[in-house]
Amino acid sequence: MASACHKSEAEAVTKDIISELPRNVIESILECMPVQDAVRTSILSRKWRYNWAMLPQLIFDYHFFEYLDNKGDQISDFASVINKILLLHIGPILKFILYNPPGHSLRMEDIDQWILFLSRNGIRDFTLQNSSDVRYKLPTQLFACPELTHLTLSKCTFNPPSAFRGFRNLIGLQFRAVAYAADSFGSFISSCPRLEILKLDFCSGSGHFIIHAPNLKHLCVSGSLESICIQNAQNLLTLSLGSSQMRRSSGSNISRVLGSLPMIEKLDIGLDFYEFLAAGDVPKMLPTKMNCMKNLTLSSVDFSKVGEISCALCLIRSCPNLQELYISATRNASTIPALNFLEEDCTLSQLQVVNITSVIGLPSELEFIKCLLACSPLLETMFIGCCAELDAFATLIMSKDLLRFRRASPKAEIIFGEGIQAL
Repeated sequence: MASACHKSEAEAVTKDIISELPRNVIESILECMPVQDAVRTSILSRKWRYNWAMLPQLIFDYHFFEYLDNKGDQISDFASVINKILLLHIGPILKFILYNPPGHSLRMEDIDQWILFLSRNGIRDFTLQNSSDVRYKLPTQLFACPELTHLTLSKCTFNPPSAFRGFRNLIGLQFRAVAYAADSFGSFISSCPRLEILKLDFCSGSGHFIIHAPNLKHLCVSGSLESICIQNAQNLLTLSLGSSQMRRSSGSNISRVLGSLPMIEKLDIGLDFYEFLAAGDVPKMLPTKMNCMKNLTLSSVDFSKVGEISCALCLIRSCPNLQELYISATRNASTIPALNFLEEDCTLSQLQVVNITSVIGLPSELEFIKCLLACSPLLETMFIGCCAELDAFATLIMSKDLLRFRRASPKAEIIFGEGIQAL
């Protein structure tokens, strides 16, 4: 009896529990590891020898190259390691991330070959983070990946072949410092009918940007941009625009860009782009109300310019269900605008939080704050950050003025002082 117990205990000790794990559990464990550690698991047991080789995702990121660099490997060895991993890989590769380090960059020919390999293995999510000194020209093989759902590129040249008809399954597209032709990029976006996320940071070629993407939900554009026109994006939920070198044009810029976004919930207008919106004719209210808007951020509103204050009021009036408002103030002109347009003619029935920074106490700033307090029956907190250059006496005078303003909300609390930042 005793010997039988000892035998069962010995069998329990020697049993290979790791190899008996379900396939989906093993895959989840390996996906949480850096690729170099996943490869090392091949020594655990005979059954684990090629488990890593069936991973549907391969990530050669900064940490991977840092690991090779710390080992003292040369740049030629970097490419050799990746080639060996791809050669031993079994099955489809659905996700692939590649970081091209600065200084000792990978050869473009090697990257071309890897993209060709991926195009034949069902790639769906491809990321190339190019940090080399040379912009990488994407090979035509990338445009032969019909199952691609997510594409992230940095410092590349994006030039689809003339016969290319778009990525029909693409959901997310993120470009940083990518060069493309502005006249063809708009048609490329239109040829991606399932696109939901579009992010463009400091890309060249964005000149005159036209958006036609009926399923787009999230749009973020920053960097050099002359003009933008959002024609068909009725399902857009979040929009972030920050740009420079915006070109002034006749008509209403704000209506052309923001005039037909009925589903938008969050809007963030950055530095120079706000000045572009305020140029031209600014209506009292947008043609289509933003009834779903909950969060509005306006950066660098010049309270010494009537046009920019009018633009802010136009946006606020067009968002009847706004809950949070963030504004950073600035002033560049020596003249103070007339204030007769600052009327308490709107009700912000859902506004709860207001954050205004860099205030110096201009009459236009104070009247703007007074208007918000009088029109917001549910306001809970108003943060007002004064400019750091403001002296103690001016700060005291401003605080007294703020305390005298009528508040539509009995719960409204004003938090005032230097150093208050946008939340």
